[in-house]
Amino acid sequence: MRLARPRRMRPQPRTATNPQAEVALSAAHCLRFQSRACELDGTADGSGNLTVAISPAIVTAGATQNVSGSPADNAAITVAGTASTPHGISMAYHKGAFAFASADMVMPRGVDFAAREVFDGVSMRIVRQYDINNDKFPCRLDVLYGYQTLRPQLACRLANN
Repeated sequence: MRLARPRRMRPQPRTATNPQAEVALSAAHCLRFQSRACELDGTADGSGNLTVAISPAIVTAGATQNVSGSPADNAAITVAGTASTPHGISMAYHKGAFAFASADMVMPRGVDFAAREVFDGVSMRIVRQYDINNDKFPCRLDVLYGYQTLRPQLACRLANN
């Protein structure tokens, strides 16, 4: 079964756990949202039961524990929003959730103009050279960058109405 629109699903209430200290966090110390994102693809058995995968997985013990309790099997879920009602998606994240880096590119020699500038940590290069075959003066602007999700547990998507 495929749901028509992305919706945020909430399992039964649970307490968040510090993943490094494995200690339950109080509401005052909890900076994470108490809901889990569920995949939109699920398997229905025809009698009203829907099986969906929870991501990231709920781990109740061990070195990678991320909750102090888990929802009961066959527990009811609450779907936020109304069916067929469009809504926007926002993101909330800590600055340590993602990494972005740019690199200085090689400055070519023997061109009409070449320059490199770094602004707010982003390195940009501009190169201009005459093209004798096409009688044109192309100008090229380049940025070499990379990005990575470092700690996905520090970010979430929010459905807004």
